[in-house]
Amino acid sequence: MLETIRIFVIKSVSAAIILSIGSFWSVVVLFGVLRSVITEGPSKVFCRKNRHKESPPFHYIAWDEKTRNNPGPNTKSWNHANITVPESGMRFHYVYSGKKPKHITISDIDGETVNIHDDEDNEPKLILCLHGFPENWFSWRHMLRYFDNPSSDLKNHFVVAVDLRGYGDTDKPKSTKAYHINLLVSDVRGIAQALGYNKFVLMGHDWGGAISFRVASIYPEILEKCIIMNAVYTPVFSKNRSFGQFLKSWYMFFYQLPILPEWTFYSSDYKFMHQIFEGEKEGISNEQNRMTNEEFEVFKYSLSHSMNGPINYYRAAIWPFNQPGPPLLYPRIKSVGKPLHSVPILLIWGDRDAFLSKELAAKSGEYFNTNNGSKVVYVRGSSHWVQQDSPQEIIKHVVDFLK
Repeated sequence: MLETIRIFVIKSVSAAIILSIGSFWSVVVLFGVLRSVITEGPSKVFCRKNRHKESPPFHYIAWDEKTRNNPGPNTKSWNHANITVPESGMRFHYVYSGKKPKHITISDIDGETVNIHDDEDNEPKLILCLHGFPENWFSWRHMLRYFDNPSSDLKNHFVVAVDLRGYGDTDKPKSTKAYHINLLVSDVRGIAQALGYNKFVLMGHDWGGAISFRVASIYPEILEKCIIMNAVYTPVFSKNRSFGQFLKSWYMFFYQLPILPEWTFYSSDYKFMHQIFEGEKEGISNEQNRMTNEEFEVFKYSLSHSMNGPINYYRAAIWPFNQPGPPLLYPRIKSVGKPLHSVPILLIWGDRDAFLSKELAAKSGEYFNTNNGSKVVYVRGSSHWVQQDSPQEIIKHVVDFLK
């Protein structure tokens, strides 16, 4: 009884501190909104374009690097599909490229079953890609296009870029606890098993990278290799006490508040999202790789269905009363030795990340086993959105690591 009271008091104090910090940042955000109302007018701030689920933007259907601004009849179509994980009942939307496997049938985005026929004997290896916040499968567009026609030694790969739970056309549970890291990790194992794979390559960025780190710690036996981009190993982030990183993490506290974070994203038709992707400090650094308005529409279309799920990732991770969270959906097999040591890990880091301090990359790398090829690679002049900011350099690092 006393222990229960003690835990409740600790959680209550923690929640009060988090709300206080979040409330401070809400004032800063609202001041910015007020300034926009004065300079731009209420009609521009309190507006959001209606994006109907039945009418996805063109680049959601087809996209090619050569026809970014002016797509034409030769623009390549995307391969959309859905899959349901039996253990959770969650339905996930994904886009795939590369060599399609023989051992599964693929249901397309309309629910039609597509039979896969392949005359080659070797089944392809799975590369499962997990996006970050506030993105979707489209953040992997350059990687997907590369595996449409990869180098000869990488032709035997099946690349799947999934919409994480709460995003895009994937199911969106309403409960905040439904976005706890244990369920996100379980999703990864469930998706792979539903696709018919017991072992695969996992690639993740931002939140997808955090999930990937956790999968490598809990289920190392299911990973051949793990490629992570601008994400921190959780113990490193927990131990970091720098004031600089505290300021960079302001949004995590702001997202603990109800309603206001969602509204902030929606206001001025996602002006906040434009800021984090295009801002001088936060946004994509390489001018030639900045998103066109048409490409932006793919992300806006995905988030227009619901902003609550993506923000709930932070609420489920930080809010004290959401801990310890639901159990894993799959039994854990105890691994021998140190966490992360049995999985070859490549951590790619854009060194102009405005949200995560560069030293966190090096500290995360201290947990790697360098004897199995694990390493940290820095991409000079690239932002947090590294695979969109420096796609060709990222593809080179990934290809070299997979060979």
